[in-house]
Amino acid sequence: SDGHRRVPFLESVVRDHSKDHAVAVATPGDTLTALPIHHFAGRHSGFTGAVWMEAASAGSSPDAGVFRVAFEPGARTNWHTHPEGQILHVLAGTGRAATEGGPVTEINTGDVVYFAPGEKHWHGAAPDAFMVHLAINPAANSDGGTGWLEPVSDEQYEQKAQPGQSRASRSTE
Repeated sequence: SDGHRRVPFLESVVRDHSKDHAVAVATPGDTLTALPIHHFAGRHSGFTGAVWMEAASAGSSPDAGVFRVAFEPGARTNWHTHPEGQILHVLAGTGRAATEGGPVTEINTGDVVYFAPGEKHWHGAAPDAFMVHLAINPAANSDGGTGWLEPVSDEQYEQKAQPGQSRASRSTE
């Protein structure tokens, strides 16, 4: 065990400014524990353009990695995969996402995007807008990590973005 008690429902999350980049997690009747938060700003080998990220990487399985990432206009991830998939929730702005062989899709504030386990994909900001998303990497049977691949080319990124499609508008045929 890593010393942290896993709880099924997170009652509150608060920033603890007395520790460098730590989050205190509490549920009714539990003792507060500090979970490490890692962050970086600027250029990173897995991205094109500047990003700002706060990351709470997955601990011992079962767990999940949770990442808040802000992308400057035109910034994007490299192509990558996740062993147990990835869920994105767009918190602000306009972005783009694509899977290998699929169209570039516009994503907007409030959209939730799911990438299947092992699915090669990328995501980032639109060319003329910032975008912030929360990324969740499940880690029930793995470390929930990222398999970084090659950069997304300008040609791939600059394809005309298709509007996102809500679940309600998808055909059931």
